[in-house]
Amino acid sequence: SQWDPTDPGMVTQAKAVMHTSVAPGELKCREREHKEVMAAIHAALKHRKSSSMYVCGLPGTGKSLTVGEAEKAVRRWGDGSGRVGKLAKSERPIVAAVNCMALSEPRHVFARIIEALGGVSPAELARASADAGGNPENSDLSQLPERFKGRANDAAKPMVVVLLDEMDQLASKAQSILYELFGLPTLPGSRCVVVGVANNINLVEVTLPRLKMRGCEPEVVRFDAYDKDQLKLLLAQRLAKLPWECFEDAGLELCSRKVASATGDMRRALNICAVAVDLCAREAAAAAAEAEAEAEGVATEKTPAEAARESKPLVRISHVARAISLSFASPVVDTMRSLPQQQQMVLCAAVRLFRVGGGASRSRETKLGELHDKYSSLCKETAIKGMNSGQFSEVCAVLADQTLLRLGKGAEDRQRKVSLAVHEDDVTFALQGVKFF
Repeated sequence: SQWDPTDPGMVTQAKAVMHTSVAPGELKCREREHKEVMAAIHAALKHRKSSSMYVCGLPGTGKSLTVGEAEKAVRRWGDGSGRVGKLAKSERPIVAAVNCMALSEPRHVFARIIEALGGVSPAELARASADAGGNPENSDLSQLPERFKGRANDAAKPMVVVLLDEMDQLASKAQSILYELFGLPTLPGSRCVVVGVANNINLVEVTLPRLKMRGCEPEVVRFDAYDKDQLKLLLAQRLAKLPWECFEDAGLELCSRKVASATGDMRRALNICAVAVDLCAREAAAAAAEAEAEAEGVATEKTPAEAARESKPLVRISHVARAISLSFASPVVDTMRSLPQQQQMVLCAAVRLFRVGGGASRSRETKLGELHDKYSSLCKETAIKGMNSGQFSEVCAVLADQTLLRLGKGAEDRQRKVSLAVHEDDVTFALQGVKFF
C-alpha cells in the first residue's frame, strides 16, 4: 500500500511510531553503554557484591531506554526466564524500579522502593508508624535500610537491584536523600545494586562530593548527545515499522542535522517528525478539498483524495522545515523571514549552489559572479525578474552587513569571494515557504 496523508488511520499510525513511549525495538547507537550497564549489574549479582552506578547525560540521549532494557533483562534473570546458565538460582535478584518524576515528595522514594520489593504500601507504612507514635514522614526512611541488612551471611536471601529513573528529582538542599540512596550498598551486610538515572552530568562530582569520602562513590556511565548520523538511523528504525514509506530522505536528513547541531535530543527529533506528519496531513486535506471544489460537475477518473495523494505523497523537506521552525526559536531565522524577496532568493541561490558542490555550505565559498549566475537561473525557473550585476552586488553587501553572507574584497566584483555566514539548514527552514528549494 501507499502512504496517504488524507487517511486519518495512516496519519495516526505514522505519528504513533514517533511517540517517545513506543519502544523502537532493537537498541541501536547505545550498544556500548548498554553493555557497560549490564556487565556491572551482572558482575555484582554473580559475586553477590553491592555496588552503585550513576547513568547521566543530556535529555533525549537514550539513558532511560537503555536502563529500561537492562531492567527487562534483570527481571528475566530474577524469574529464571533469562538465558539458561546466565545466573544460578541463588544469584537471581529481586528488582525495584521507581520513576522519581511520579513522586509527590522526594522522601516518598523510600516507601516506593519498599513497596516494589514486596513490602507494605506507603499509605499502610505511614498508618503503622502513626499508630506506633512515630513520625510517618520518617518511617519509610528508617525501615528501608533494614531491607538490605543481614544478607551477607544468608545465601538464601536474594540480591536487590534498585533502579531510579529521573533521580535528579530527589535533589534537596542538603542532598540527604541522594546520600542515603547511594549509601545503601555500603550498609553492613547489604547486598544491593543501586542504579540512578538523571540528566545532571556533574551530580556525583559537584553536587554529592562527600560520596567519595564515604567510600560509596558510584560508577558513572555518561551518555553523549546523538550525532546527525545516529539520529537519522534511529528515525529510520522507527519508520521501518510502517508498511509504507512516508518521509522524504531529505526531510529526515534536515531534522537530524538540525537537532544534532542544537542538542542531540532524540525526543525533540521525534516531536519534529510527528509535527511534520501533521503538517503534511493538513496540507493534503486542504489540497483534496480544493480539488473537490474545482471538480464539482466535471467528470474525472480520480477522486480528489487520490489526486492530492499522487501530487504530494510524502512528508517533504518543507514540512520538516516548518516543524523545525516551530520547535526552534532563532533571531537569525526571524531575520531571514523578514527579508525582501530578492534578498531571500540570493540566500536560496547560495544554498542550491553549495549543495551541488557538496560539503558543508557554511565552510564553502564561491565567486560572486558564480553566485549571480545561480541566482539568475533561479529567477528564470520561478519567472521572477532578476537583478543586474551591480544591483546584485549591492544586495550581497546588505546581506553581509546583516552577517548572513561573508563577502571578500576585490577590484573586480565578479571575482570577489562569497560564502554563507549561517548554516544552510537555517536558510532552508527559514525560507521553506518561498519554495525555491
